[in-house]
Amino acid sequence: MNRLFWKLFLWFWLAMALMAGGTSWLTQQWMAEDQIISERAAVMQSQAGTAVALYEQLGADGLRHWLRELLRSHHIRGILVDQDGFNVLNERIPPPMQKLSRKLGDSDGVITMSRWPHIQTGVKLSSPLNVTYYWMAATRVPRHAMQAGVEGARWARIAVAFAIAVLMCWLLSRYLTKPIRQLQNAAANLGRGDLGARSLPAMGARRDEIGDLAQSFDDMAAQLQTLIQGQKQLLRDISHELRSPLARLQVALELARQKSGNTVTTELSRIEIEALRLNDLIGDVLMLAKLESIDPSAECGKIDILELVKDVVRDAAFEAEAQDKTARLAEAMPATIHANAQLIRSAVENVVRNAVRHTPKGASAEISVSVNQDKQQAVIIVRDFGPGVPEQALARLFEPFYRVSEARERSSGGYGVGLAIAARAAELHHGSIQAKNHADGGLVVVIKLPLAQQGNPSAQLERSGHSPKALV
Repeated sequence: MNRLFWKLFLWFWLAMALMAGGTSWLTQQWMAEDQIISERAAVMQSQAGTAVALYEQLGADGLRHWLRELLRSHHIRGILVDQDGFNVLNERIPPPMQKLSRKLGDSDGVITMSRWPHIQTGVKLSSPLNVTYYWMAATRVPRHAMQAGVEGARWARIAVAFAIAVLMCWLLSRYLTKPIRQLQNAAANLGRGDLGARSLPAMGARRDEIGDLAQSFDDMAAQLQTLIQGQKQLLRDISHELRSPLARLQVALELARQKSGNTVTTELSRIEIEALRLNDLIGDVLMLAKLESIDPSAECGKIDILELVKDVVRDAAFEAEAQDKTARLAEAMPATIHANAQLIRSAVENVVRNAVRHTPKGASAEISVSVNQDKQQAVIIVRDFGPGVPEQALARLFEPFYRVSEARERSSGGYGVGLAIAARAAELHHGSIQAKNHADGGLVVVIKLPLAQQGNPSAQLERSGHSPKALV
């Protein structure tokens, strides 16, 4: 039998015990209340004979004097009614006693009515002169006559039992749902890329099925972290190792070109192009791997983002000219940020080159630099005039090695790494990057980076408390 069952079993019986205890307490209070009502009613009923005797012996004045004394000393209001239902003192029966009077006329015994803390009682009796009378009396139980809590209304006492049930259900619900929410938060952090997310530290020494689930989750997260880190380390190692044979390949290529003359010029040129592409790809992979462990604050400084973008656009325009394309700065607003210049330049350069790559011949890629309305972020917008991207693929554009179209990307020189580098660089600087299709065609990439703040520049990147490991 599982451990969670026993915990629920104990919770159930604890709730039942508390409910039973509360019910028993309420019963005792009600019994105490009934006992007080009975005792008070008996005292008032015992006054009936005295009232009749005084009336028959001393008349109305004697009865009136006694009733006043009774009210003053015992807080009992009494009325003597004849057999025809009239007050013997020729006074009007008070409205609160009229209902009791009607019931007493239809009864042959004793009637007691109570609406806590008010008590009314009536007695039908005959005098020694064989005359029938009806004695009615009313009183109010004073607070000092009650035990603690008895003077409250019955609904208030029922509310106590209800509150016990609600409290127990809330505690049980919290006991069950709190670790589930903690596990959910750990899963969400893991999904956002924090491979160090664990759930057991927040749960403590929990020993049931939920604790076992948390342990399994942590084991899975640890294994996943090991696998991914191993995969990335392997990718970095392979990339480094490929640099040496690639360099030797380029040297051998030059020697082959010198020895062959013009006989295989076309083939050698093609080998050179592919070698250069391979070199670019290895460089991108190394940069992506570097972004996984770099501390951007180590080389953080004040950067004029407009001048940086202008420099990138000049280089891109020079490269685009050979393809009958252009790249131009459409809007230029000065802005200063605190950032790692190398990483930000790499991010902007990759986005701009991607735009130029997908801009058709004879068209121009447009780049703009501005500041958002709240003066908190520099905004870099890069637009191409190509065919755009399917809506379902927009969210994956910044994943490493992702291509919308395998054939098209390869033919245009893309490897699916540039935008991933741009995204990681923006995240490291607590900025953002987003892609969307323009209404008039083409893809728009928006990079937002926080503007420089007053104070310590090196603290700018550490202000949000993120670690480079969060991007792993």
